[in-house]
Amino acid sequence: MNLSEPDLINSCKKNNATAQRQLYQAYVQDILKLCLRYLNNKADIEDITQHTFEKAFRKIGSFQYLGAGSLKAWLHRIAINECLMHIRKSKTFQISFTDEDSWLEDKMEHESAELPTGNHLELKQVLECIRQLPDGYRTVLNLYAFDAMKHEEIAQTLGISINTSKSQLSRARKLLKQLLNNAS
Repeated sequence: MNLSEPDLINSCKKNNATAQRQLYQAYVQDILKLCLRYLNNKADIEDITQHTFEKAFRKIGSFQYLGAGSLKAWLHRIAINECLMHIRKSKTFQISFTDEDSWLEDKMEHESAELPTGNHLELKQVLECIRQLPDGYRTVLNLYAFDAMKHEEIAQTLGISINTSKSQLSRARKLLKQLLNNAS
């Protein structure tokens, strides 16, 4: 039984186990991939994915369907928040604070995040290079590049300054470019 997204949501709001299973199966791979961008430990990735769905099923009563893609976006937001809470709790999240931060603000406005030209890297290789970044770099890069957050949002979410967010992104790009060059 495949329900439409609005019917699926309404059935989940009624705690229908079949609908919950359908929702889980429809989105579990997306959530696992999202968690893989933020975390390195397989057990943590699986735990955070489970926490995401547990929270979603508890909170689905307050979810308002806004059209195609809104359920996926809502689940992604829950997963991102769960990943960030896990990173903060595990104390692996570290941001480098330096005097360069204000200087880098102007520099980063003109910097590009292009992949090395002439290289044909598979997505798997790119993601593996991203996973090698230090937690702080990787987190800011993910929030900015993949989750389309602006520096103001990243700063507020992580409790850092806007300049620190920009400098972490700049450093992440530079290190990622080196890792990609080495991988090709």
